[in-house]
Amino acid sequence: EIAHKVADVGSNESFSTADGTEVFVEGFTTPPTLVMVGGGHVGKATADLAHTLGYRVYLVDDRPEFCNEERFPYAEQRVVETYDKWTDHLDLNVNSFVVVATRGHRYDDMALESALKTRARYIGVLGSRRKTIMIYRRLLQQGVTLERLKEVHSPIGLNIGALEPEELAVSIMSEIIMVRRGGDGGQMQMDERYIDRAAKIAERTPDSTVEV
Repeated sequence: EIAHKVADVGSNESFSTADGTEVFVEGFTTPPTLVMVGGGHVGKATADLAHTLGYRVYLVDDRPEFCNEERFPYAEQRVVETYDKWTDHLDLNVNSFVVVATRGHRYDDMALESALKTRARYIGVLGSRRKTIMIYRRLLQQGVTLERLKEVHSPIGLNIGALEPEELAVSIMSEIIMVRRGGDGGQMQMDERYIDRAAKIAERTPDSTVEV
């Protein structure tokens, strides 16, 4: 079971056997894939950043002018299709991360409904809480389960105060990295008690190396 898990997502796991033997399992798989649904300003910035981070990029938009080789030269697949049928063209798996950021909530609605039928490990939707509630209400009426909707990340991203497309891209990719790597999204800053401890040691031994 552990071997299947790490093979799917390329993660590492360690465990102890009944006789106390320590076992380390390292999984190798294809690079993670960002599926960017919507090729507008935020979609472009997010896809650019994902490519820089080593992700494979698939691009989906229903407008050819926003989904082409000139705009996304690095995209391994570019799908020009309506948002209710885009998944017919892509084979997504547990190493796929879907970001929905189309030009309006009715398109987000269709794109999300399609995404929920896939095996993607992560599905996120750009937008406000109000828009999210509107979309969820309709999907529940269409028979999507509440449990499935609770797996969606919406509003998408980590709360870093992002406003510009490039900042939103950082917020989105940060959350995807957190999910993929098993992080918690908290700050890395040291707790104040460690700083206070270092200060007290420094007062006692100003010329020595401080060990915290």
